[in-house]
Amino acid sequence: MKFDRNMKKGDLVRVRRSLVEEPELGIILKIWMDTTYEDIERYHVKYFSFKSGRNEVQWANHVEVVSSCEGEINEEW
Repeated sequence: MKFDRNMKKGDLVRVRRSLVEEPELGIILKIWMDTTYEDIERYHVKYFSFKSGRNEVQWANHVEVVSSCEGEINEEW
């Protein structure tokens, strides 16, 4: 499953934690590449969850951008 390569820090996102639960809303804090396997390109997203009120981590392909933040945030992901 692919993920949106245009998502960036500050974007409002909908995160699917499981197939049975409703997706939750959050704000992206950080995106980074998983380095467990050299030949597989996959990413993690750290986000602030409005549902739980804390920072969470999920695979990037489970994250959908609802609204993109305007302007540039000077931090490389």
